[in-house]
Amino acid sequence: MAAEVLEMSGNGELEQTSAMDVSEDPPPPPPEISEENGGAAVVPEAPADPDSLSEAPAADNAERAGLPSDFECLWTAANNNPQDFTSWTDLLQYCEQEGNFTASRRALEAFLARYPLCYGYWKKYADLERRAGDNSKAEEVCIRGLKAISLSVDLWIHYINLLLGTLDMNLSDSPERIRSVFEDAVVAAGLDFHSDRLWDLYVEWEKEQGNMKKAAAVLDRVLKVPTQLYNTHYDKFKENLNNNPPKEVLSSEEYEELRALCRQSQKAERAEQAQEVEEERPPGEEEPTTPEGTDSEELMQKIREQALLHRDKVYQDNEAEVRKRWHFEEAIKRPYFHVKPLDRLQLQAWHSYLDWEIAELNGDHKDPAAQSDPNQEGTEESEVTPQHHEASTGDSVARDDCRVRILFERCLIACALYEEVWTRYIQYLEPQSVDVKRAVYKRACEIHLHNKPNIHMQWATFEERHGTDTSAQAGYGAYSSWYQQPQYGSYGGYGYQNTWNYNQAYYPPC
Repeated sequence: MAAEVLEMSGNGELEQTSAMDVSEDPPPPPPEISEENGGAAVVPEAPADPDSLSEAPAADNAERAGLPSDFECLWTAANNNPQDFTSWTDLLQYCEQEGNFTASRRALEAFLARYPLCYGYWKKYADLERRAGDNSKAEEVCIRGLKAISLSVDLWIHYINLLLGTLDMNLSDSPERIRSVFEDAVVAAGLDFHSDRLWDLYVEWEKEQGNMKKAAAVLDRVLKVPTQLYNTHYDKFKENLNNNPPKEVLSSEEYEELRALCRQSQKAERAEQAQEVEEERPPGEEEPTTPEGTDSEELMQKIREQALLHRDKVYQDNEAEVRKRWHFEEAIKRPYFHVKPLDRLQLQAWHSYLDWEIAELNGDHKDPAAQSDPNQEGTEESEVTPQHHEASTGDSVARDDCRVRILFERCLIACALYEEVWTRYIQYLEPQSVDVKRAVYKRACEIHLHNKPNIHMQWATFEERHGTDTSAQAGYGAYSSWYQQPQYGSYGGYGYQNTWNYNQAYYPPC
């Protein structure tokens, strides 16, 4: 197993560089002093906004009066050179040390407009609002963060724990709201290889509510998902089934079906045994029977065995899927966003993983162990072309397509500054709707790749081809306006409207 190495992620939290080690939620350390990007793509900057703070980096006199003494200097340094990650982390660290709410909120807003994938700072921001006594604002911050990085298991758990700590669970609608958020979370991030903690939290919460059937139903779902700790979910299901009456764990339909099957089998066994002992039974004595409506412990055990028999096959199939992906996951050392460039081997590891997952979708089943090591040098351009499947070809294709998209979304967190990955994703989405592809172009050009002319031209050409001149002008304009800004900072940034709609949060489109 890969060695456990800790590195600052740029998210404001320590991260383990080994993809295969179980990650804990570490305490927030001081932000890292990041190196310059060097040969990597320039870090993302926010688009121009009419209310941009960069147009007035000095706050008005009334607001300045409540800011710490060195805030103005650090704020100006960050806004004058917004692509310098170190300037921002210096500002954020200073605000945190000073404990000034106004300064911290202002710095976090501006920083997250430029670096929305830094999930650790969304958590810090939500905690800041909660400490200030504004739970609704804290919830809004979490929703904004999830709109930017919906695959973040850490941020989903932070949001759920916020709701668990602030909602009045005595209200009838509170449990349903929590359950709804759990469902949103597993839809958005539940197929991630490292989503085990999210599934576990969902199961434990249902058990705390006394809903053993719902907890078992959640476990049944995750039994089909290739995750890092896949075996623990089956162990929990068996534990729940063995420690409780099957009727309280299994769905009503499954329980009645298995009960009828086992009773019939039990009767057949007893009839066979009766023939063997018939001559030894005293005349007039009848076979003892179980009262109607009651079930023996023997019958309950048979029901448990039958329930696990089917799930054994599901578990084995899922284990095979995990084994296929294991060496690809071990090769990923930095699954989170950072402004520091990825080394060539890491970039190739992502491309190799995508090559294999797309080949699986196309039906080109190869043994991953027989393929080239994802850590070996190689060309960064993929030779695997997706064969476009119609949605009607079956659930298996839809499921595999969803896995490919989830992997692309994971890749675009670690490789957000690499134009080639965005272009590859858009090419993969070729058979999808115009709106799906437009959304990816919009994220790439308006958030992460302001200074990459090629993808802006591709977006504009795409919009012209589909007859949307306004959007085409936006594609051209986003790139040109970025260079026209005397200072590239903006207080608006990605999705920072005054009104937030949780239902519009971005999820990978499966």
